[in-house]
Amino acid sequence: MKMKGFTLIEIVVVLLILGVVSAIFTTVLSEGNRAYLFLSRQNQIIQESRVAMNWMTQELTSEVLLGASHSFTTATATSLQFTRNSDSQVVIYSWTSPTLTRQLGATSRTLASNVTAFTFTYLDASETVTANLPNIATIVINMTIQVGDKSITLKSAVSPRNTGP
Repeated sequence: MKMKGFTLIEIVVVLLILGVVSAIFTTVLSEGNRAYLFLSRQNQIIQESRVAMNWMTQELTSEVLLGASHSFTTATATSLQFTRNSDSQVVIYSWTSPTLTRQLGATSRTLASNVTAFTFTYLDASETVTANLPNIATIVINMTIQVGDKSITLKSAVSPRNTGP
C-alpha cells in the first residue's frame, strides 16, 4: 500500500525555497523604499531652493524702488536689507551657511537649507559691479545647494522698479 502525502525532505526543500524568495523580495522592496525616500528628500531640497529664489526675485522686483528714493539700507555679498515700498517694513535676506533666511520686522523665516554658497552681486546701470547703494540697478543672486553628492546652482538677475533720478 502506497502512502499519500509529502516527505519531510520535500517539505524542508519547499520551506527553504520560500525563505530564499521571501528574503530576495524583502531586499528589493526595502531598497526601492530607500531610493524613494532619498529622491523625495532631494526633490524637497530643490523645490525649497527654487521657492526661495522666486520669493526673493518677486519681492525685489515689486517692493524695491530705485533712483533718488532707493529702498536699500545695507547691501553686502551675503546680506541685503531694504525697506518695502508697500508698507515701509524692513526686509533682510541673509545667508549664514547652510541657511538662507528672510527677516520681516522681528519675524525670521528660513527660506532654504543645504545652501553651500550664496552671493548677492550689485550692478549699476552700465552693468558694472557697484557698492554704492543709490547706483544699484540690478541684483544678481547666486545660490548653490547640496543635494546628495551633487551641487546645483541657481542664478537670477533682478531689476527692481526705477522711480527716476
